[in-house]
Amino acid sequence: MASVSPLFAATVWAAEKDKYNAIFKETTVEGSRGILRALPVDALIGNPEKYNALNWDESLLSGR
Repeated sequence: MASVSPLFAATVWAAEKDKYNAIFKETTVEGSRGILRALPVDALIGNPEKYNALNWDESLLSGR
């Protein structure tokens, strides 16, 4: 397996963390143009398992 620079690895980790924070920590907001509802977290939790998105890096490395 090719090595990755620590700076690149940290950048990828930070981007992934920000993505999950944006999805799971959002709140419903109301403004002059209406209401923007947060996504229901309960509905989002089951989707990674349904689409086999968990541990994707391990399945790539093992060749599955």
